[in-house]
Amino acid sequence: MCRIYPGLLSGLVMLSLSACSSLDTHLTIPEKKLPDSYQNRKEPTTTSIAVINWRQYFDDAHLLTLLDTAVANNTDLQMALQRIEVSRSSVKLANAAMLPQVNLNVGGGVRKFGLYTMDGAGNATTEITPGKIVPVNLPDMYVGLQSSWEIDIWGKLQNQRKSAISQYLSSIEGTNLVISNLIADVAIYYNELVALDNQLEIIRQTIKNQQEAVEVIKLQKEAGRANELAVQQFNAEILNTRILEKNTLQQIIETENRINILLGRYPQAIERTKGPFLKAVPQRIATGIPSELLANRPDIREAEFQIEASQFDLKAAKAAFYPKADSTPKCNPSCHAAFGKDSAKKTE
Repeated sequence: MCRIYPGLLSGLVMLSLSACSSLDTHLTIPEKKLPDSYQNRKEPTTTSIAVINWRQYFDDAHLLTLLDTAVANNTDLQMALQRIEVSRSSVKLANAAMLPQVNLNVGGGVRKFGLYTMDGAGNATTEITPGKIVPVNLPDMYVGLQSSWEIDIWGKLQNQRKSAISQYLSSIEGTNLVISNLIADVAIYYNELVALDNQLEIIRQTIKNQQEAVEVIKLQKEAGRANELAVQQFNAEILNTRILEKNTLQQIIETENRINILLGRYPQAIERTKGPFLKAVPQRIATGIPSELLANRPDIREAEFQIEASQFDLKAAKAAFYPKADSTPKCNPSCHAAFGKDSAKKTE
């Protein structure tokens, strides 16, 4: 026999009540005040890297020309632009679904009854018009207009429209993401190409210096201050440096091909700036607040619009389970007629 003590029972009740009171799913996160300057630097927000235009960021004329060509001819960007057109068409379709629809119905055919059947025997003695017997081949044509208008009681059409708009905005942000990645890739490969040019120039200058060193060591050999081993060692160094030169030339060609692929054109030489590789930034670029960087990222904005579109699709799917109210008036004139051999007409 199990005894339940009143004190234990009351303690369990109080414990359960306290546990129920703690099941609050509402989270309150204290909002922290942002500092006046990020990392103790007071910089104007107009030059923040999160909002600056890429045409203002790059000052190389050849690079800007390549970027314009890439934006105009890149195949991935063209596909992204076509996705925008598809999304725009979806918005138009969603808007049209909220308007009345008019359908034109046209039909035609020929009915023939067997002569030795019940219908054929009845038609043989039946007049379709006064004095005219029903023909063996009876044409049947129909022309009519029908309109319908779905009354959006539960908001299904409205949510479908909002979902299409969110998809359209998401496709725009997706295109901005493609443009950002395209510009970044072209700029990276272009600067890599300029760096390889400077590296090639240094290698060739090194080869020239090594050749001069070989001539010196040969003179020392003739004077008896060096031997053939030293000469061969310097020649081996020249061969190694020439190998570096060939590898650098190969890397230059590969980098040019990568840029040409991004530009959507056949392989060709890339026109670039010759001169010092390291240059100062033309203007001071502010880092900005990290939240601003996240807010200006096109991939994050694209994901936000995708989430909104999914929410609207869910609401539209729920509304589809409810009864649908349609207003379907019939529009005249309409004709459903049967024609005999002498074009006699009967309208139903």
